[in-house]
Amino acid sequence: MSAKFGDFGKQLKEVLYNIKELKEENNLIKKNNIKLNSDIHKLSKRLNLLEQKSILNHIEIIGVPDLKNENCEIVVEDIAAIMGQSVLVIKSFGIRSKKPNKPMKIIAELSSTLQKKTLLESAKKKKVKACKCLLKKITLILSAMHMVYCIYKSPSGDRNKFLTIINSILSKDEFINGHVLIIGDINLNIIGSNCDENEYLDTISEKGFRSPINVYTRTPICQRHSCLDHIFIKSGNTLNSKIKAGIIQTNITDHFSTVLEIEISKGKSVSNCNVKSISYNDLEKLNLGRIFLTAMMLIVVWIFS
Repeated sequence: MSAKFGDFGKQLKEVLYNIKELKEENNLIKKNNIKLNSDIHKLSKRLNLLEQKSILNHIEIIGVPDLKNENCEIVVEDIAAIMGQSVLVIKSFGIRSKKPNKPMKIIAELSSTLQKKTLLESAKKKKVKACKCLLKKITLILSAMHMVYCIYKSPSGDRNKFLTIINSILSKDEFINGHVLIIGDINLNIIGSNCDENEYLDTISEKGFRSPINVYTRTPICQRHSCLDHIFIKSGNTLNSKIKAGIIQTNITDHFSTVLEIEISKGKSVSNCNVKSISYNDLEKLNLGRIFLTAMMLIVVWIFS
């Protein structure tokens, strides 16, 4: 019996010794893993730097029409010429979109970083000029209005606070005398059997507004449809007959796009137009009445998050 206990004692010592060796090996492996992770991180950073340096002369051009057998190098040179720049393209290739009827993009390597820099600067200038032209067209269209509220209320925004503020703002006489437009993604359903926004509609209606669109703007599959994107107009009879509105069933987002058409006179110009972008928290602090009285038109971009 004592011999058996002696053998058991030896086996137990061997097991304990093996466990100790395993712990030491595990600690060594952990240290090596930490070192390897550190080395991998350093290598990733260096690889990223090498990749960045390798594409210093590269540019990406998005929105190019997809034509068969097109020489991408010539396309890049032609685009640069439109920008008033002459570039030498080392190589280029087009990447077609997986989505049908969507323009492709071109990746091109230029001969120097200076060419890339001057081309991008020229593109920015062209873009600014285009934006100014677009803003002028938008201003001419909106000049038929006196007041435009562009509103976004997030789905998680406080509904009661939103109703309180919009009622307060629209109740001020200086804002509701004349033509007023409310447009935006309000995220409150106003049509159908699931409509539960009577208080919101009552508030808008009491201020003299009407809705030219009463159709669903969001139609998810196997879920309830809703009209979350609104257009409300308060105007005289003259302007009423010159306004058309509707939705465009696009797949750009999960909401359909809203569109508003306003007839304007030829040669119409705007000499004084103010555009204000404000958070709903600052609406009460701002004297919009004074701004409105000094402007032919006031555009308020209201973000209610």
